[in-house]
Amino acid sequence: PSVGNQVTFQTASSAPNGATFNTSNIAGRDTLNSYLFYTTDISDLIVDGEVVSGSVQIKYDNPELLFSYPLTYQKTYSDSFTATYQANSMIYKRKGFNEVSVDGYGTLILPSKTFSNLLRIKQVETILDSNTSGGADIAILRTVYYWYRTIDKFPVFCVEIKTVGTTTNKFIYLNAV
Repeated sequence: PSVGNQVTFQTASSAPNGATFNTSNIAGRDTLNSYLFYTTDISDLIVDGEVVSGSVQIKYDNPELLFSYPLTYQKTYSDSFTATYQANSMIYKRKGFNEVSVDGYGTLILPSKTFSNLLRIKQVETILDSNTSGGADIAILRTVYYWYRTIDKFPVFCVEIKTVGTTTNKFIYLNAV
């Protein structure tokens, strides 16, 4: 299944649970009411954690380097990240690995708008949430394609293919640019 989704950004401190992510300066909220908390500066975009569907808080012990600026064609890098969190009275330890490659550039033509001079970034994120309480582990594989204007820190468009266990969903995000 595919889900259309729009992400809106706000200051992290004004987002619900923003006090938990006190080092973050940006929060992105999707239409599923989940938040990602970021720290962004001139050189990096870092994921500090997330709040899933308004209830499960995952604050990274070792944050995830999502993007390293400047983004240029054929740039590649990788990063690992960790967290411990509680969901449904169970404790999980998250270990993740992120691989990023800037693998294309050009024009993106959408039904409502055309964007020129974009970079395409491919992100492959592998996550294992190990249940320390004796329940089932959760394996997550995300492949995301982002289209960026080089003047922006957030994408104009992205497609995410996310597999959790044996269930795969596709999400399409449009940033209101």
